[in-house]
Amino acid sequence: MAATSTGLGLGQLLLALDRTMVTLVEAPRGLDMPVSSVALVDADDVRLGLAVGPGPADVFFLLGVSDIEAVGWLERHAGRPAAIFVKEPTAAAVTRAAALGAAVVAVEPQARWEHLYRLVNHAFEHHGDRADPQHDSGTDLFGLAQSIADRTRGMVCIEDADSRMLAYSASSGEADELRRLTILGRSGPPEHLEWIGQWGIFDALRAGSEVVRVAERPELGLRPRLAVGVHLPSGDRERPGFAGTIWLQQGSAPLADDVEEILRGGAVLAARIMARLAAAPSQHTARVQQLLGLAGTDADDVAALARDLGIPADARAAVVGFRGLDHSVPADVIALSATAFRADAQVVSAGDRVFVVLPKVSGAASVTSWARGLVAALRRELDLEVRAVTACPLAGVAAA
Repeated sequence: MAATSTGLGLGQLLLALDRTMVTLVEAPRGLDMPVSSVALVDADDVRLGLAVGPGPADVFFLLGVSDIEAVGWLERHAGRPAAIFVKEPTAAAVTRAAALGAAVVAVEPQARWEHLYRLVNHAFEHHGDRADPQHDSGTDLFGLAQSIADRTRGMVCIEDADSRMLAYSASSGEADELRRLTILGRSGPPEHLEWIGQWGIFDALRAGSEVVRVAERPELGLRPRLAVGVHLPSGDRERPGFAGTIWLQQGSAPLADDVEEILRGGAVLAARIMARLAAAPSQHTARVQQLLGLAGTDADDVAALARDLGIPADARAAVVGFRGLDHSVPADVIALSATAFRADAQVVSAGDRVFVVLPKVSGAASVTSWARGLVAALRRELDLEVRAVTACPLAGVAAA
């Protein structure tokens, strides 16, 4: 199985995602299996009996198809994945997956697949073993969330400016419904969100760096919270401002006496991490950008780049570029579709465009059909107008 790096251990990944999101069902090869890439198996993969299996991926999300059918597809095409993630796995599917040596991870039925996909990729790129002295915590929001939680005796969520979950600490049995739904990528109770808006809590978070206290709502089953806004310093971007929020939910234990001080310090560290993540692409992204000539320098050794990415350098390749009309292109959604179409797809953003590299294709027709289908789906499901341009076939990724 090809892998671009040693990656996290499977157990580390599951700890980062937390039992609110996932539950381990079976791990025939233990929890130390390295995982560093994810791909999807959907109804088209099973129905069309695609002949090319997603060898480079370590983890597979099984969606839109019965888990028995999907595991059968993996038996035929995918070799030995480290783990499969599936909602409500059946006992028969668990048995067959374990026979392949694949761990089975049950995903909470309410979880959003695109949300889980984004969290898993962030964990691959930035979340390490905090006990490892070689671990660089400079881009690890999950590690920061857990450190704040350990220090304050609460449960932490870090969100961006649009209230999208970026990272969170481990949950105890005292996590309330708002925290659980937020972790799963769902909206919280509308009555609570309306109440927060009425009392100007979001306005206060955007306006300054002071900690805001949010009272308990027993009638909604919501515990008391503290929150602090994350603000980028002026040197990090042209227009400094509000970048997100750190939320701290209290359990039955009292919070630390200096909780507000810790939250303010956490907000400063979160701002630094967010600025670094925005300014510097991940190692994987940088390699794909270099392969496409988007990094400002030419790729001197395409074969070495392809080897690092776990893709063939000399097979018939394709590149598809996407650009939105009057809006940004949803890179995560395109990545979900691209890896479902071809598990070896490489996806990278560059300015207002998203590029998909397909290292090994049989012909132009299937690539064009996929791109048209994705553009139509974005229009139909998300009301987004997106244009796509394809270049296929190319004489290997060197011609990309």
